[in-house]
Parts: sequence; C-alpha cells; structure tokens
Amino acid sequence: MKGLINKISDNKIALYTAVALIIIGALAGYSYINKQTTESDTKITEDNNTIQKSETPKSNTGSSNSNLPTQNISYSQATKTYLNKSIQFDENCLASPSYGSFRSGENIMLDNRGSNTRSIYLDGKEYKIGAYDFKIVNLTTTYPLPYTIMVDCGNGKNNARILLQQ
Repeated sequence: MKGLINKISDNKIALYTAVALIIIGALAGYSYINKQTTESDTKITEDNNTIQKSETPKSNTGSSNSNLPTQNISYSQATKTYLNKSIQFDENCLASPSYGSFRSGENIMLDNRGSNTRSIYLDGKEYKIGAYDFKIVNLTTTYPLPYTIMVDCGNGKNNARILLQQ
C-alpha cells in the first residue's frame, strides 16, 4: 500500500513539473514573438526626423515631418502645451502616468526629471534625454488601431504603456 502511495505522489510531481515547463515555454515563446512583431512595424517621429522601422531593424531611414514642432520652447511652455500629453520619468525611472491614451499622430512630451541622462525606449526606439530635460515625439503606427506602445526607461522594462487610438 505504501509503495502505491509513493508511486501516485511521484506521478503527481512529474505531472506538475511537466505542466509548469509547458507554461513557461509558452510564455517565453509568446514574449519572443510579441517583441519581434512590435519592433518591426512601429513608426515614431522625433525632432523633425521620421524613423520608420522596417522588417530588418538595421535599415532605418530618415525623412522630414512638418507635423512635429521644433523643440525650441522652454520647459515651462512645454509643460503648459503638453499638460495632459506627457509622461514624466522620476529619478528611479518611474513613469507618471504609467498608462496613457493618445490619438495616433499626436505629439507628446517625454519628461526626464532625473539628475542623469536617460534612455527612454518606445517600442525599442531609443530617445536619449538629458538630465531635467524633455523631448517632444509624434506617435504613429502601421498596426491596426487601437495599438499599445511599450515604454521602457533605462534598464527597466514596461515602465509605461501608451494606447494609440484613432
């Protein structure tokens, strides 16, 4: 009888281990596929230069875009202009708000309130922003809307999300 109980326990452990490995594998595969898809079709505009990611990440091309204002405005003017259209990053790369909804083609302000230069990534596209500085970016995508842009700050991942709508 004791041998039967041990055999049943061993079978349960093997079953639970197999299920856990399958779930971990599925999540890893989904994450990899989602990252590849996200990086291939996102178009984000900065400082009168358009960067469009193509099927191969190394073939970025630049062109002019008159929809994006030049960044020759003061911080005070920018905070007023982009009052409800900004994401602020604190000293620890915490984003506020961590979730925002914007229309495709809208300009937003990425605001670094940290004492060091930061790399902010929108779907993998890097924006270097100086200490206590900001950048104005224009958001579009080739994906069907609504579409979620993942925002990373420094070494952090998914610090914020931007939902693009029509």
